Amino acid sequence: MTMMQRVLWAWFAAALMPGIALSLYLLIMSGGFDLSLLVFVTLLTTPITFIIASLHILILGLPLFYKLETLGRLNLWTSALSGLIIAGTPFLLLSLMNAPTSQWPPMIMSIYSVSGFFGIIGGISAWCVWRYTAPKEIVTETIP
Repeated sequence: MTMMQRVLWAWFAAALMPGIALSLYLLIMSGGFDLSLLVFVTLLTTPITFIIASLHILILGLPLFYKLETLGRLNLWTSALSGLIIAGTPFLLLSLMNAPTSQWPPMIMSIYSVSGFFGIIGGISAWCVWRYTAPKEIVTETIP
């Protein structure tokens, strides 16, 4: 698998997994498990989440990925932290532009606790695809 294919698969995983996680979260919060409801919620939320996550990845994620890869610092923990930052920062900036400064601390916590969680899922998904699609002679690191 070429490097470009690995990047595209990692992008796909990082953009798709938060949508699936969001649909499972919404299903759990609805109070019950129904297969038809799961399919409906997944088909409704995943495409929207995929588009939003893809934009975050394109604008913020790929440059950060390239920098971490060239520095040799791309691992599970940096991917999770990067996902947290990449998912939360755009929503945070949009929210802070319209809020008074007295509301910033609780707003920062609420935005990062929700969107950051889905960013962590996306970052870990991208790292897993990136690591486990590598040629065998490249994979020398252990999982931290």
